[in-house]
Amino acid sequence: MPHVIGADESGIIKEIGSDVSTLKIGYKVTNSPGISCVKCEISLSGRQILHNQFSIKGEHEWDKFAEFFKMPEINVLKLHKSFPLDNVAAAPLSFLTAYKMLKTLGDTKPGDFIYIYGAGGVSSAAVQIPKHFGAKIIITTSSPEKIDKAKKLGDDYVINYKEVKDFIQYVYKKNN
Repeated sequence: MPHVIGADESGIIKEIGSDVSTLKIGYKVTNSPGISCVKCEISLSGRQILHNQFSIKGEHEWDKFAEFFKMPEINVLKLHKSFPLDNVAAAPLSFLTAYKMLKTLGDTKPGDFIYIYGAGGVSSAAVQIPKHFGAKIIITTSSPEKIDKAKKLGDDYVINYKEVKDFIQYVYKKNN
């Protein structure tokens, strides 16, 4: 300690290194916070989370809760110039977590049923990814606000777990 935390950030590029070829000063960006060697088969296959040197900026390394920070070019995600920075800062880590769980490790396919408990940060990403791959989404939550949010994200079954205790039976009945 001290340790600079933070894996959720976005901003405008102020400086670039001499080896940077795909980014320019003034670009709006966010980041993919997962860091690996970017050389071996595991890292290049999209399974870098399984790499023995995989780390997350802000957890394993100093990170970006600061006015300025640096990031490897491969981890920088360019944003459209009209996209609001505050709408994207937390998305990369939530989507990284959800994608690795649902696609890299879970191999989600069309027709799969995916159950998600709760409708918060990572859950918001976790409902969109399998939907993209053609899976059916079952989500349980309790607050009216989160139920509305889940419906807007396109969940197939949004269940208030305070009202429906046997949600597996509920989904089964809806499909038969």
